[in-house]
Amino acid sequence: MSLIDGSYFRNDIIIPGILESGSYTDEIKNFITKYESEVLTDLLGYELYKLLQADLDESGNPQTQRFIDLINGAEFTHPDSRQLLKWIGFKNTQKESLIAYYVYFNYVYYKETELSKIGTIRSKLDNSNRVSPFDKLQNAWERFYRLYSGFDFETIEIYFSEEGLEVNELPGCFNVLPSAYNFLYANKDDYPEWIFTVKYDKNIFSL
Repeated sequence: MSLIDGSYFRNDIIIPGILESGSYTDEIKNFITKYESEVLTDLLGYELYKLLQADLDESGNPQTQRFIDLINGAEFTHPDSRQLLKWIGFKNTQKESLIAYYVYFNYVYYKETELSKIGTIRSKLDNSNRVSPFDKLQNAWERFYRLYSGFDFETIEIYFSEEGLEVNELPGCFNVLPSAYNFLYANKDDYPEWIFTVKYDKNIFSL
């Protein structure tokens, strides 16, 4: 069961095919399922993600406080600045989620080119002009990344690896964003299974 649904794809991350009624195609459902699982596994580590899934009731609502806070959002104090921040969670009433931005990015990225028997092609639409998806992809990725961690490239290169770091190996906080990383780090005693994998690709916009 996915934490988000079609109602999260609004404003600047609208996906064609998601109706106002909330219904959408099996293809879009599959994208949500696939990329929600992928991003949460990278953010939390497989064990913690599996425990989160097991904590959900039949309606998809978390039962224990640590997962209620993680999914629905909670205030937390930044470990270094002592600033009070608010993590918005993976699902919320304002319908903004790092999951939705990540799903949108991957949906647009992979729909930009289509595979055919003769190789990779770009669809040509009759009576219309194709515009580059770069701006929408960049916007979605930047919004996603601020909620994920918001680390700059230099920080990533020095302190993180693509293999993932266990909670006791994490080097600390490097910004004061109300991100998932900062929330988890501030409450790391509540999430001892946490393994964080940084997400950053220097060639991510090479379309």
